[in-house]
Amino acid sequence: MKKCMVTIISSIILVLLSGCSEQNESTTTPKVNDSGQAGIEIEEVEMDNLKLFIDEANLETIVSELQHEPVRSMTVSPNQEMVAFGIGEKQINDQGQPYIENLGLSYIWSVGNPIPTQLDIGSQFIGDIIWSPDSQALFIDTGTSMVREGYIIRTSDLSVIASKIEYTRDPIFSPDSRFISISLKNNTPYKYRNETELENTFDLAMYDLEKQQLITLIEADDEHILYPKEWKDEYSIIYIKRNARTRVEEEHTIKLEKSLINQ
Repeated sequence: MKKCMVTIISSIILVLLSGCSEQNESTTTPKVNDSGQAGIEIEEVEMDNLKLFIDEANLETIVSELQHEPVRSMTVSPNQEMVAFGIGEKQINDQGQPYIENLGLSYIWSVGNPIPTQLDIGSQFIGDIIWSPDSQALFIDTGTSMVREGYIIRTSDLSVIASKIEYTRDPIFSPDSRFISISLKNNTPYKYRNETELENTFDLAMYDLEKQQLITLIEADDEHILYPKEWKDEYSIIYIKRNARTRVEEEHTIKLEKSLINQ
């Protein structure tokens, strides 16, 4: 009788351990982050030669782990406390060969955390990842054409404060991290749209991070696109006026109105 009871108890323990093992191996079900962040907390993930779990996650160990496929666009924050990156999805080409697509999810891995946090922007064709100078914001560039879509992340809580901003060229953070200058798609049909990929022209604009608002600085006509080249200082932007057909470029500078800066 005792031997029978031992056998039954052993069987129950084996079933329980088997269930725990299956739960630990699951990598597809994300859970909501309980740390007050807006991102999606992932569980321990292992794919090919990449493992998204480190017991002692310092900057060196995180960067070392992310040197492998299928990581895309890995960038370290200016304050050296976070690493942003994307993970491309595995695809099969027409010849039956596997390859890594740039389409995939985006993450931020904070130093000290054993796992990264998935950003809540869905699966995207990941391009550049741009940090603000103070590491408090992140601009994620996505898309496959000249007309891009951008997402702005606030790193304090990983919330998405702006999404699907249509633009071209490179957005640029201001030196004080308050604004992002950007070439913003407008509703004006481009005069030479039959000769280029562009359907519309692009205004010179900026995004106010504090007010979470896009502000048009200069409207483009139907022959030109306007895009920022650099911030001359915290109050002035050097920008380019370009004819996409002739490729003639003119350099100009705009000084921001005090009403925009001081509000």
